[in-house]
Amino acid sequence: MFSLKLNAKLCISCGICMDVCPHRAIDMRVHKSYNIEGELLSFLSLHSDENRELPPARMMTFPWLANPLHCNGCLLCEKECPVSALSLQQVADNVPFHNLNNYEPEPVVAYDSVGKTPCI
Repeated sequence: MFSLKLNAKLCISCGICMDVCPHRAIDMRVHKSYNIEGELLSFLSLHSDENRELPPARMMTFPWLANPLHCNGCLLCEKECPVSALSLQQVADNVPFHNLNNYEPEPVVAYDSVGKTPCI
């Protein structure tokens, strides 16, 4: 699975990343900030019908990984970004517990007495 990291200060909201994605994993998100810098009041998808009621001056669009399971890590979005605002990073799906197998199981008798520290 992959995660999309965006530098919002560099992003020009061109939508090229969304267009070049072969699996349509990236969508543009509309942020309504109402001139409160750094505070996000709400967001909605660019392709929804809800965004028609917003004045264009108060809308900012940024790419986001709408379907992370569809992303195959081809890096086309990162390569085609004209301002290098995107980076795609692989996220571990499952954390292996193989290191826990190195420990011997504790004997049950170690916990027989209440209030005493178990000794092995």
